[in-house]
This record gives sequence, structure tokens and C-alpha cells, in this order.
Amino acid sequence: MRDKDTIILESLYTLVVEKAKDVIDKLKTMNVPDELVNQFIAVDPTGQKNDAYALGKLYSQQEPNPKYLIALYKQFLKFKNKNNSQTKDFPRQFDSIEKLEKTIGDLNSIETIKLVKDKDEGKRLLRIDPTNSKLEAATVAKWIGDSKGRLLDKDVVDDYERFVELKERNIEGSEDVTKYNGYIAMTEFIHMHMGEDDGGKIDTGGKVNITKKPVYNDDEIAIWYIDNPQESISIGNALIDLADVRTKGGTPNWCTTWPIVGSGGMSNMFTSYRTNNRYTFYYTWSKNRAKGISGSTPNDQYVITAIAVTEGGKYVLTPAPNGTRASEDWSRIVEWMPELEGKEGYFKYKPISGEDQNKMVTYERMARYFNEEQFLNLSQFQQYEYIQMGFDIPPKTFPKLSKERMNDYLNIMANDLDRELPEKLEAILTPEQLKRYQIVHERAWENHLQGVEAAL
Repeated sequence: MRDKDTIILESLYTLVVEKAKDVIDKLKTMNVPDELVNQFIAVDPTGQKNDAYALGKLYSQQEPNPKYLIALYKQFLKFKNKNNSQTKDFPRQFDSIEKLEKTIGDLNSIETIKLVKDKDEGKRLLRIDPTNSKLEAATVAKWIGDSKGRLLDKDVVDDYERFVELKERNIEGSEDVTKYNGYIAMTEFIHMHMGEDDGGKIDTGGKVNITKKPVYNDDEIAIWYIDNPQESISIGNALIDLADVRTKGGTPNWCTTWPIVGSGGMSNMFTSYRTNNRYTFYYTWSKNRAKGISGSTPNDQYVITAIAVTEGGKYVLTPAPNGTRASEDWSRIVEWMPELEGKEGYFKYKPISGEDQNKMVTYERMARYFNEEQFLNLSQFQQYEYIQMGFDIPPKTFPKLSKERMNDYLNIMANDLDRELPEKLEAILTPEQLKRYQIVHERAWENHLQGVEAAL
């Protein structure tokens, strides 16, 4: 015996179908495919299905991408449900996609400016969005509004600008920011692809050439010791090509292969991990594991790996794509990679080099007897190294740094849970800089409490 709710639902469905019969017949006479007839009927909430008829008319006259047309209508419906005066009469008001796009663009522009408190940033956000309907600008603005001041307007707009750059380079996954479920998801996507060149693939002349001899090499696996930033970039990128895990949509690689801004391409996160964490780096290529497939993630994430040996005798393993297995014993590493059985001796911890140690001593002396003029005369990269090694900068010197070095210093301070922000420095920070520090610091504590280690 059918229950009461089922009977009611069946009756309602029959009523809707009866109401839509005339519209369905009209849509079919306009040569709208049956599949689209059903989709247009499904998205129209009215009993008379007038909007579905208008959608069919637009499609039959201009034949736009059906998914785009439905997406536009859903945006329109969002404003219609708010009883906006411009959306009261969909069927008669719109006789072209262009009119629909313009109206939605106007409505989304108003919404964007309302949600972004910094009106200049709101206007910039609208300029960045290349679409007539401004769907993406409104989505990004909503993330800012939903954060209730926890996100800086400028930071979010800056990141969206980077996202659009990836879209212009046809990076897979950058087609539409509205599919991302929040700001963090978008920034993670940007971070994954930030090290790519325009083609998403370095030119190796049709072959991969690694001139440095591996510390171990047999038919199963090759192991390279990585001695400096240049090797971390060149050998890392060569292995990515060798294993064919540089996908069309991006580069599932490690931040030890991304050049740092201001370093002239000569340094990256390798410098920070080596000097601050005292990591010793090795890259591996497992020759019998499945390579990647163009346009997808690797079939086997352990086909290439970055393995850091810690000063305390643990191992931090980062396969492809980026995904760190932190502070593990050797037996755990062998569980994932049986081809490393018996090869622990090739992964030796190496104390920091004399050159790096001398650099550390130099910067320590500079910090102890700080001379502002001497520090500001350093290259941007040397200033970056000084900051990455964890040395302080007097508050009076901080405003004289470049914007990039200011951000570097605040990020280092915020991520170091054993250091406090000096009161004199806090007093001269702009509200934007202070919010940046607080956001990063809160995330650092959350990661610490969850046992999350930074990815290599």
C-alpha cells in the first residue's frame, strides 16, 4: 500500500506535467531536442513553465551552449527570487542572449560592489572578470562577504587575478571559478599551478638530460642527492618530464622546483627547508612504475618522489602530485616503495655546507649588530635569504622593505609559533598587513594542532 506522501508527490508531478504539456509541444515545434526540453522544463519553477518556453525560444534562435544558457538562467533566477524589478518578466523582456547577459552582468556588478567593502577592489574585481555576465566576480565577492572580514579584499582579488592568468593560458581546471566551493579551494588550485611556464612544459629538446650522476642506479630505481637550489629545479623538472607527470592541466610537482620571486631564478623553497629545517634532499625515479597520462594525474604517485632526511633521522616523503608523508620511519617508506628495500644507506643526512654555514654566521652577525644601510644595500634575494633564515628586522626598517620582503617577513613571523609579533612592529603595520599576519598565524596554529606539516 502506498503511503500518503507518495500519493501527494505523484499528484503534484502529474499536475506539473499537465501544466507543461503545451510548452513541451511548443518547444518541440521549435526543434528543441528532447533532452533540452526536459532540462528547460526542470529548471523553470513556475507552474505555467513560461520561462522554459523563453529558454527554448532563445536556444532555437541563437543555439548557444545549452549548459551556458541554463547557467545564465539560474543566475537570473537567483535575482528573480529576490523580487528584483529587472527580473519580473523573463519571457517578454528577453529576446536575445545578449540582453540576458547584460542584465545579469548589471545585477552581478551591483552585488559585487555591495559585498566587497573596499570599493576600489570591488571595481578592480569587475574589471578582471572578462565575462559579460560577471558570474565569476560575483562568486569571488561572495567569498569575501561570507568571510566576515577574515579575508583581505585585496588578497582575494589578487588571487583571482592569478586564476584568470591561468585561464588565459588554458590551464585545465581554470575554465570557471564558480565551480570552486570557496576561496581556499581556488588558492590551492593556484598554488598547484603557480610554477608552470606558459606551455605547462619545459623544453627538453625531445629528451630528458640529467647530467648529474645518481648516488644509486639499477634497473628498478635511480636516486639523486640534491645539493643546491639549481639542482632542485633542473633535476626536479627533468624527472617530472621523464616520468611524464607534467599534465596538460598543470604540474604535479614540488615547491622545491619553483623559482622564488626576487631570486633571479637561482633559489626556491629548497633554500628555506635546507637552512631552517636542516633537511637533506634526494629525488627518486622508480623506472618500473606506471608513468603519467597526458591531461591527468600520475597513474602511480611514487613514480618520482622527493625524500628529505631530517636531522633527527626521520624521512619526509613527497610523491607526485604534491602530497607530503611527514616524519616517517624508514620501514614506513619501504611499505610504500618496496624498491627501496635495503637502500636506506643511500639516504644520508648531511650537515649544512660550509658555504651555507658561513652565510648563516654572516646573517647572524648582521642581526646582532644591525646596520640598516648595509641591509638595504643587499640584493633582494639576499634580503630574502636573511628573512627565510628567521632573523629579525627592526620595526623602523620594516617600512623601507619592498612589498614582497614585507610579506615574506610577516609570513615567517606568523608561521613561527615560538615567536611573538613585537609590539613596536604591530603598531606600524597597516590594517591590511595585520589582518594578513593574523590569518596566516591562525592557520599555522590550526595546522599545528592537526599535526599537518608543510608540503615540500
